[in-house]
Amino acid sequence: MLIKISSKNYLSCINTKFKYIKNIESNKFNYTSIRLISSETNKDENLIRLIRNIGVIAHVDAGKTTTTERMLYYSGYTKNIGNVDDGNTVMDFMDQERERGITITSAAITFPWKNHFFNLIDTPGHVDFTFEVERSLRVLDGAIAIIDASAGVEAQTMTVWRQSNKYKLPRIAFINKMDKVGSDLDHCLDSIEKKLNTIPLQLQHPVGKEKSFRGVIDLINMKKITWNQESDGKIFESRNLDPNDPAFKPAFSRRIDLIEKIARLNEDFAQILLDKYNMEFDKMDDNVLLESYIRKSCLSSLATPVLCGSSFKNTAIQPAMDAIVKYLPSPLDLEKNNYEPFYDKSLFMVCFKIIHDHQKSRKRTNRSSSKIILQTNAANTLNKPKPDEAQDDILTFVRVYNGELHAKSKVYNPAKDVKETCDKIYIPFSNELEQVQKVGAGNIAIVHGLTKTTTGDILVHNKQLYDKASHRMQVENKTEMQMELDIANPVYFCTVEPESESDEKRLNFALECLQREDPSLRVLVNEEENLGQTVIQGQGQLHLEVVKDRILKEYKLNAYFGPLNIAYKEMPTRNVTQEIKFEKSLGERKFFVKIELHLEPRSDFKFKNAKILLQNENNSEMPIDSINALNHGIKSALNKGVILRYPFINTDVHITKFETSQAVPVPYISSAAYQCTIKALENAECVVIQPVMLLDVNTSKDYSSKVYSDLTRRNALNIKISELNKIVNISAKVPLAKLRTYSSDIRKLTSGNTTFNIEFDSYDQISQREFQDLLEKKNF
Repeated sequence: MLIKISSKNYLSCINTKFKYIKNIESNKFNYTSIRLISSETNKDENLIRLIRNIGVIAHVDAGKTTTTERMLYYSGYTKNIGNVDDGNTVMDFMDQERERGITITSAAITFPWKNHFFNLIDTPGHVDFTFEVERSLRVLDGAIAIIDASAGVEAQTMTVWRQSNKYKLPRIAFINKMDKVGSDLDHCLDSIEKKLNTIPLQLQHPVGKEKSFRGVIDLINMKKITWNQESDGKIFESRNLDPNDPAFKPAFSRRIDLIEKIARLNEDFAQILLDKYNMEFDKMDDNVLLESYIRKSCLSSLATPVLCGSSFKNTAIQPAMDAIVKYLPSPLDLEKNNYEPFYDKSLFMVCFKIIHDHQKSRKRTNRSSSKIILQTNAANTLNKPKPDEAQDDILTFVRVYNGELHAKSKVYNPAKDVKETCDKIYIPFSNELEQVQKVGAGNIAIVHGLTKTTTGDILVHNKQLYDKASHRMQVENKTEMQMELDIANPVYFCTVEPESESDEKRLNFALECLQREDPSLRVLVNEEENLGQTVIQGQGQLHLEVVKDRILKEYKLNAYFGPLNIAYKEMPTRNVTQEIKFEKSLGERKFFVKIELHLEPRSDFKFKNAKILLQNENNSEMPIDSINALNHGIKSALNKGVILRYPFINTDVHITKFETSQAVPVPYISSAAYQCTIKALENAECVVIQPVMLLDVNTSKDYSSKVYSDLTRRNALNIKISELNKIVNISAKVPLAKLRTYSSDIRKLTSGNTTFNIEFDSYDQISQREFQDLLEKKNF
């Protein structure tokens, strides 16, 4: 394991935890790289307990990257504070991120804090990149949620919180922007409890309000911690809170509330209070005990510790970093990470992200260092137009759960049933990579050399070990780590064409690379429907804009992109059982395929493969080639549609009968399945459905009536209105087709005094008038 640590913290590390130092290297940034070597299990476990694999999650513009940049600065990793507005952040290093001032792709970085090591992933906050958050949270152990103090819990905060719930991640909340006009800590605590359905444990109370905010009161130790607002935040003053201080009484009252909440959550803690303090919360003085039960409540996801501060004003970041150490888990604290009973000391890891190094130029910081810097530059893409020539450019992000990963070692991928070589191993530092020879359990690393592995795949030492462990896991009901990619249906699409025929291979290569990096991007080529055009589908306008920009800048391709279109779908409304007998001659031989299938509508269902439910037959005897051919024909029919030729969703298919003549060609089976599915869909009373979005608008009271009237004109449903601090929040469900020009329209309507968020909610049937409009556009 490689840990990067500032030189001024080096001696304290040596004297406390790290006595196992093999070599020390200093580079031009005056950092010290320490390689920790240990052959003893207990020592290895002690080191793993110092790791915190955490994600930073939030609504867009809540201050995730700003907070992360302060963490890097106070840890000693950076010498200057990076600011999003200045375009000089470490974490947002892509051109598209710096131009827009938002995070687009998750960036991983490793840095020290008080003898611990943070493997931190800064995730996007924009709804178009929700999948990027999903795959990052899958391999993390905890998260810190950043919340805007003036807005409370916002729409995308709720989305990423639900994603965290899915993976049972312990979390702490950081109420940011406490210096902002309209900031309201109590409103934030209330919104955390009501909207996120968790019990907030307030650990700090603000010193000052809005522009006068200058610090926090530590409610556990009753200390007043203040910062100079004009400084870089490194130096702060911490002193015991004077009982005569006007802030003492309200702060002490909040401390009693905190103790009471912990007692409600933990019976054994309540028993201690009863036995030792006679349930007099004001006399409880064992702060170490209190912290231990706060940690217990957090790790069990019973409650969420809440801190506050102002990242932009460099206030109260260090206590938040301390809270990460105290309350969020190490890799050993979570049972879901324990694969040792199944794999012993052998390797078990998961791939969660892929990038292509051909987009970047490797530049060493110095000749003696193994560090490389990845800088946006697609120059060598021009010399590699073919995908099969670019296999050496793939960098795979992995989380190691068990054992050790060594450079040059072989690994087995069960999903692809292939063996691959881990050529080189790197530790990520945002756009910098440090090459190492091995990484141990609990770490996040980047591997070069895995050409077949894709997002979500697991990697182990060999097939025999995997089969044995997988069987035992099934017996003991242990959840498989294989990542199920939960990707929302795309809501926008557009066509893309190369500027010239000579660029076609390069364009196809670029799209293949982008789709491998981002599975939420879909690339379709339909010769019949699109006249040979390539169609790209995305999660929103910004998603496709970024794809376009990357093709232009990283791949140096002046491609033509068609206008954005709404991704309408079709679905059946009733169950249908359909039978077909497909007959065809090939020379003198006659073949037949007889199929009966059952088709039914299912809400929020994603079709993967048809269920084989043959009557009075052993399904396992059906040849795999026949099963694949059936699924290919069914999927082809579902992708074509029968009304306006939009793809089908919410459709399930079962094969109930299947007979063939001897040695029937596989394509005949596929054709029969296609024709049978099409006939079933034609009889299923299908309808066209459109994406409906959840729109969340914040505006001043002066413009609220205009915003409301505008939403009614857009056929909005379920309109809800609330008000806080003269800010009116209006939420509604609106068809995406009615929101094409919403950004510019609402800006004009409210003179720029409005912010809004749009995310996918559901699908709904279009009206007869909308159907006629689509019919005319399709030229049917």
